Amino acid sequence: MNSLEVKVLILSKSEIEQLVSYKDVVKAVEASYRAYGMGEVIQPQKDAMYVDGSKHQNFLISMPAFVGTMNIAGLKLASVYDNQKPGYPTIGAIVILNDVETGMPIAFMDGLSITNMRTAGHSAVAAKYLAKKNSSTVSLIGCGAEARTHLAALNELFSLKTIKVFDIRPEAMSAFKREMSERFPVDIVPTNSVSEAVEGSDIICCLTTSPKPVVFEYMVPVGCFVSGLMGFYDLDATITKKADKWVLGHMESDKHLFVEDGLHVGNGIVMRPSMDDVYGDMGEIVTGKKPGRQNDKERIVYCHAGMGSHDLAVAKVAYTRAKEKGIGIEVKLI
Repeated sequence: MNSLEVKVLILSKSEIEQLVSYKDVVKAVEASYRAYGMGEVIQPQKDAMYVDGSKHQNFLISMPAFVGTMNIAGLKLASVYDNQKPGYPTIGAIVILNDVETGMPIAFMDGLSITNMRTAGHSAVAAKYLAKKNSSTVSLIGCGAEARTHLAALNELFSLKTIKVFDIRPEAMSAFKREMSERFPVDIVPTNSVSEAVEGSDIICCLTTSPKPVVFEYMVPVGCFVSGLMGFYDLDATITKKADKWVLGHMESDKHLFVEDGLHVGNGIVMRPSMDDVYGDMGEIVTGKKPGRQNDKERIVYCHAGMGSHDLAVAKVAYTRAKEKGIGIEVKLI
């Protein structure tokens, strides 16, 4: 008789958001970066699989990883679609956790909540090392889900006072202010333009889906930290040469995307930066191999295309808490 029994825990978006705090997220992502800097992370290069032929608008991408210091393995399978169906998100995802000893899956969970949280988490961790310690004014360019998670994550690390926001939809700014003012004791200021939003800011987060730059190098104040979460689609690529430091999240994968593939700077022009422009990556900075911010006048830009180890680090928190609290649905797979 075969005594093998494999059970998988299924967690929904709402359950994950109930189980994981932003303090957890920041801690998990920082630990993931530290593990990477210590050589304890294995994650193959991720490449998009386009499913719409020459249109190149809809793709699936697999992000496997193993984090030795956390004893976790698994993958995130994400989709990025130019979705025409009302209500469907641009990004969808599922995260699978595997038992390191047997290789068997132990959890299937919503990946959209984890993606939103860990993206804000790695941006906030980068700000911890690369922004001014007394940063209190933040610009959020784009008022979607990532703006909400960014405010929550940054609030864990900084004494925030003013949040300046801009979105091409005034109703999005109004909704953001109404919702987030109830959650955080900060002054949320809708603005009329990107330039107005970034003026005088300590931290700028580019969180739009714009296919062309909206935050330009000349707008960035002295001493400011800029987080480019969509790479250089909505952020002026010339800042890579004019900033005091350009920092990547993960050297290998980000080099592939931002350097080897070139950066689109608008009007069909592709700029190919040199690796000489790259100061280092977050693995080096979190482990102390390279210093982060060294004075309050540096303009520092950070960009990162995401890494599976961040997703798994947050997913493990959700899984561990769910098992402790008896949350989720357990399904017998074998």
